[in-house]
Amino acid sequence: MAVIPPDIFSNAEALNQFFDPDKFDSPVLGIATCYDSPVAHTPRAGLHSHSKGQLTFTRQGCTHIELCNQVCIIPPYRAVWIPAHTLHKTVQHHNVEFRSIYLDMNEFPQLPAKIEVMSLSPLLKELVERIAFSDFETNWFQDRQYNLLQVFIDEICAAPRQPMLLPLPQDSRMKPLLDILKQQALPPQLQKLSSRIGASERTICRIFSRETGMNYRSWRQQWRLMRSLELMSNRVSLSTISSTLEFNSDSAFVAFFKQYTGTTPGSYIQELRC
Repeated sequence: MAVIPPDIFSNAEALNQFFDPDKFDSPVLGIATCYDSPVAHTPRAGLHSHSKGQLTFTRQGCTHIELCNQVCIIPPYRAVWIPAHTLHKTVQHHNVEFRSIYLDMNEFPQLPAKIEVMSLSPLLKELVERIAFSDFETNWFQDRQYNLLQVFIDEICAAPRQPMLLPLPQDSRMKPLLDILKQQALPPQLQKLSSRIGASERTICRIFSRETGMNYRSWRQQWRLMRSLELMSNRVSLSTISSTLEFNSDSAFVAFFKQYTGTTPGSYIQELRC
C-alpha cells in the first residue's frame, strides 16, 4: 500500500520515483491519494501504460481518462478498468480522492480485455478499500487474502457497466472539434460545426458513423451527458448546468438526464452525497 502525499502526487517526476507499479513483482498493488487544486492535473506526463491492469475508483470529485481514440470520465463512486499495456492519460480536476488497484492480468485472465467504466456495489467498494490499504508484501495466494481477492475479481467482472466512454473521431478534419473538447467547451451543433471546419454536414455524419459508430447528434448528446455528470460531481447548480449545456430550460435538462440514465439529476446528486 502507498498513501501518496498530495505534494508528491502533484509532481509527475516525484510520483514516478515514489511509486511505479511496473517495478513491483507483486501481482496485486494498491494506492490511495487525493488532489485538491483549481488547476487540472496530470499525474504522469503524456500517454503512458502499465504492465498490469489498473482499476481506478473515484471516491470524490471527477477523473478524466484520455486514450488514443476515446475519452471517459469517472464520477464519484464509479471506477474505470484499464487493461494492461493500454495507453492512457489521467487528468484530475479540483478536489479528487481516488484509489488505484493494479492487477497482473497473467494471473487473472478473466479480467476484462477492454477499457470499462463501471458502478461499484457496496461490497466492491469495501474490497477496493481493503486492497488499496494492504501492504505491497501481502501474499494474495493464501488463506483469507486469497478468498478476498477471488471475490474482488468476480465483483469486477460482474459490475454493471456505465455509458461514460466517448469515442473520438481521428479524421484530421475533426481537429478543430477535438481542440474544442480540450477546453471542455460544448461541441457545436452540426450546422455550426460544418461551417467551422469547411466540411458538409453529410461528410461529417459519414466520418462520425465510420469512426465512432454513432451519428453526430447522438455523439454530442453523449458528450453532454458526460459533462453534466462531471459538473454535478463538482456541485454545480442545476440551472448553471442547463445553461452551460444549452438546454432550453431546467426541465428540458431533467428530461434529457432521465432519458439517458433512468434517474433524475436530484436523485443522482443525492446518491453522490450518501
